[in-house]
Amino acid sequence: MLIFQKTDIQSGSHFHPADYPALKESLAVMDARMADLHMIYKADMLIASLKGKEMNEEWANANPAVAALLLSHSLPVQDLTILFARSRNAELFTAELENYIQNWFKVTTTIY
Repeated sequence: MLIFQKTDIQSGSHFHPADYPALKESLAVMDARMADLHMIYKADMLIASLKGKEMNEEWANANPAVAALLLSHSLPVQDLTILFARSRNAELFTAELENYIQNWFKVTTTIY
C-alpha cells in the first residue's frame, strides 16, 4: 500500500516519486497484469480509471482487453485512486503524476 498524506494535496505542489516509495511496486503489479495486452491507450485508460472518469469508447474499442481488465476492478488501484482524489485541486501535481504513469508504461512496455 502507498503511504501518503491523509489530507488533500495543495495547489502548486509537485509530484515527487520518492515521496511515494510504494508507487513503483503498485505500478509494477499493474504492469505485470497488463504485460501481454496491447499497448494502445493502456496508460490513458488506466489514468482515466484512477481518476474515476467514464471509459472512453474509442479507447475501449481500440484496446478491449485493457478495458475489460479495468472494468473488472481486479487491479490493485485503490491507493492510486485515493492519491488522484486527494490531488484533484492540485493540477501541477496531477499532471506530473499522470506523466510519471505514462512514462512508466512507455519504458516498461519496451522491455516486454
